[in-house]
Amino acid sequence: MRATGVQGPQRRRTRRRLLAGVTAGLVAMTGMVVATVTGAVPVQAAECASASYRVVSSWDSGHQAEVSITAGSHAIDGWYLRFELPAGVRIQQAWNAQITQNGGVVTARDVGWNASIPAGTTRVMFGAIATGGGPVTVTGFWVNGRLCGSTQDPDNCPTPYPAPSGPGFGCPALPSPSSSITSPSTSPTPSTSPTPSPTVGSGGLVPTGEPQVIASGLDVPWSITHAGTGTSYVSERNSGNILEVGDDGTTRVAGTVQGIDAVGEAGLLGIAANGSYLYAYSTGPNGNRIQRYMFVSNPQPGAPVNLAYHDTILDGIPKARFHDGGRIAFGPDGMLYVTTGDAGNAGSAQDVNSLGGKILRMTPEGDVPGGNPFPGSLVYSYGHRNVQGLDWADDGTLFASEFGENTWDELNVIEPGGNYGWPEVEGIGGDSRYVDPVQQWATSEASPSGLAIAGDTIFIANLRGQVLRAVPVARPTESTEYYAGRFGRLRAVTVSPDGDLWFLTSNTDGRGTPASDDDRLLSVPLAPAP
Repeated sequence: MRATGVQGPQRRRTRRRLLAGVTAGLVAMTGMVVATVTGAVPVQAAECASASYRVVSSWDSGHQAEVSITAGSHAIDGWYLRFELPAGVRIQQAWNAQITQNGGVVTARDVGWNASIPAGTTRVMFGAIATGGGPVTVTGFWVNGRLCGSTQDPDNCPTPYPAPSGPGFGCPALPSPSSSITSPSTSPTPSTSPTPSPTVGSGGLVPTGEPQVIASGLDVPWSITHAGTGTSYVSERNSGNILEVGDDGTTRVAGTVQGIDAVGEAGLLGIAANGSYLYAYSTGPNGNRIQRYMFVSNPQPGAPVNLAYHDTILDGIPKARFHDGGRIAFGPDGMLYVTTGDAGNAGSAQDVNSLGGKILRMTPEGDVPGGNPFPGSLVYSYGHRNVQGLDWADDGTLFASEFGENTWDELNVIEPGGNYGWPEVEGIGGDSRYVDPVQQWATSEASPSGLAIAGDTIFIANLRGQVLRAVPVARPTESTEYYAGRFGRLRAVTVSPDGDLWFLTSNTDGRGTPASDDDRLLSVPLAPAP
């Protein structure tokens, strides 16, 4: 165990315990999101699919909920739901769904056997136990692999649902997307206006106050993930250790990835928690690989949770001393997205039969899912040199940060099947054959690594540029710099379970100038832009 003290004021706000009431329901319609306090569920237009989150019992420290899904005039062959819980509220247990929680954002998708719902049928699909109470907000509902309600694509819902034409894809206008969990004496009156978002216009969120050290003395840290229990983990590239981060700033080795080839930029890279597993991307004897580790707890009360190797879901991704990619994340569709580098073979990025220089999309078991742009292939986008960060905006848009070579680093919006031009193009090329980045920076000013989206703001950790950049989702050609040069190289950034922004330094990776307490995991609160 490595003891690492907290520096400065207490780094975490006290988790808020919200009193759970008796019951509430949330309905997300195809093309819109609706919330009502439970009573009678509003009648929906026949052609619209819907999902409802309902609290069936509650107690002082938590509640139990069930989620029902109704198929409209079109059968459902696969579903996915995203909803948001208040700060500090966690899903403790779930059944009959694949659950992922990142901060207050919870995603749930079918587990295969419960994917199909006949037209005109309502079924209780899964249940969950959570700490605390409301408000709860449904922010996304997918059927048959497509996001309903997106304005990005007029064909984003399966026929016969109509194309977007105002709220609800032609469904009647309905109340606000948010509702509080209430006591039995509260009148079941729907909210008439949306719950205010912690943003100002399109200005989004900004860091506020002085960043505080959560943990220090880390050895080439690379990635951060948060398990559904609220516990956070950090990967160390060279040691192969996966560290559990304690509330008091201590770290403990929860597990170690064996057989890593930690040379140059290779080693243990990205990690992502999903349900009962922690996924790890690392460099092994046969190439870069993705392995699953199971969370294993000792039955003794208060005993720590450790990680035990479960299986390897993908191996043989091209590896090299440099350009190994390595960022992994679960998307709002429940699929695992993986960034791979060109491993020094630039031409492989244009070869859709190679796994090098790509963003991959796969099921949690490593299989090719429906909806991928190339039949039978894990490849989701290609023409990449070395993507280092990825995350999704609330509307489902996927952003990715990418290292350039000698001229331009990039921020891209990822399209299925998109060709991002490497090695033919670096930066904005204006060639219709390739997708141009929405923003570019000189390589001397950036080396954009990890990326996280909070509210309407994209945060990017920069290595060579030694800054934290903020980019408005609505205006991705703009950016603001924070902490230039103060903490050295920045490797990763994420939103914590409490809603703060966490970021990792990378000064012990052989390219930085480490301070006595490097490397560090730091935290800073977020607030609406002035």
